[in-house]
Amino acid sequence: MLKAGDRAFFYEQIYRHEQSVVDDYTITVHAYVHPLYMEALQEKELSNLEQADLKLSFSVCRFFVEGKGCSLHPAYKTSTCRSFICSTIEEQLTDQQCSELSHRVRQIREEVRAFEVVHQAKLKQKNWTLSSQLEPILDYLEAVK
Repeated sequence: MLKAGDRAFFYEQIYRHEQSVVDDYTITVHAYVHPLYMEALQEKELSNLEQADLKLSFSVCRFFVEGKGCSLHPAYKTSTCRSFICSTIEEQLTDQQCSELSHRVRQIREEVRAFEVVHQAKLKQKNWTLSSQLEPILDYLEAVK
């Protein structure tokens, strides 16, 4: 996003999104959770993990457009987006394909985690957080090769 020079998208659709949670080094745009989730939740006694799974089944990404799919430019997608396969498709995969998918998902997550560890450490050394030093962080990330 920043490499493409699209700070406007970053500010409007990510940083200032009404469902964004800005932490020191991460920004999460929470999914839309259908109101029926609360009804379904009240009908069952579930563990925290089961509640999270149920909530996920009632959740839709904020960037999903009905009839079109994901509205994000492919270069803007997170590792979750890049590795997501819906359960309907996953159930149709052979054992070999499932194994290959798992391998690729691990590769994507490892690559992202390595990037995060390196650059978060550098930002911490400078005592920069997304809430206190946003502009320098954006400049820094634009310059990362």
